[in-house]
Amino acid sequence: MKNKEVVALSHTFMQVGSVSGKKLAYVVSKNIARVKSALTPGNEILKETPEYLEYEKKRTDLCMEYCEKGEDGQPRIENQNYVIATEKMTEFNGKVEELKKEHEAVLDVMDEKRKKYQEFLEEESTFEPYKIKMEDVPENITPNQLQWIMGIIDEE
Repeated sequence: MKNKEVVALSHTFMQVGSVSGKKLAYVVSKNIARVKSALTPGNEILKETPEYLEYEKKRTDLCMEYCEKGEDGQPRIENQNYVIATEKMTEFNGKVEELKKEHEAVLDVMDEKRKKYQEFLEEESTFEPYKIKMEDVPENITPNQLQWIMGIIDEE
């Protein structure tokens, strides 16, 4: 199993939280801990440096300065992006480019970290699932929920 599949599995375990049954809850909890352990090296790769956080703060400040505001004075955000007024877009883009040039080395380091993380995702994982016997799966589980946990069912 590759690390990217373990990332997907971690999201799956969060979806199973509504299924009852203490044996299944125990197995899911054990697997969440194992997933976390297996993905720790990848999380360490992506850890942001103080210099990058400084860049991000300045970039966010620029967004706040140039974005449209709602009636409540809060920034307008669509699709997780600040909405920049059309008449301010050219000036905003110029400021962002200046900021990128000023922090070029920091951004290069983050780009390298993202590449290493993508490589990490393609590597074989250290994750070993803690399995549950099919007879211990709760009777009231839905087919959709069962689909989520198929990778941790011991069918022997």
